[in-house]
Amino acid sequence: TPQRSPGTMSGRIVPSRSSPASGDSTFHARVAALGQQLNAKLIEEERSAKELSKKMGEIEAESELDREKKAQRFRQMRAKVSFMESELVRMQKEHRILEREKATLEFALHESKQDLDRRAKIVEKN
Repeated sequence: TPQRSPGTMSGRIVPSRSSPASGDSTFHARVAALGQQLNAKLIEEERSAKELSKKMGEIEAESELDREKKAQRFRQMRAKVSFMESELVRMQKEHRILEREKATLEFALHESKQDLDRRAKIVEKN
């Protein structure tokens, strides 16, 4: 007599062991077909897993490349800032030198004007 298969959720009727030989061959054919379907599904799942793994590897490689590019840009910017800081220090030194020269020239000009004023007064008296 047929009975419900305990392993199926659908409750399909499968022949019992007491079925005639023709029922056993049908049962074995169904089991073989299910085995083939499961193998095909397994192969498809493995292929999908390999594709996902490959894509993840590509994403990780791109991410690593992006990190390296950012690190390279950071190093370049740091070098640029370092250069600009050294240029600023050099320009500040140069500015101090020029300020001293300016002060010296202004003092010399002031003295020259005073000297000219004294001479002009002397010339006026004479």
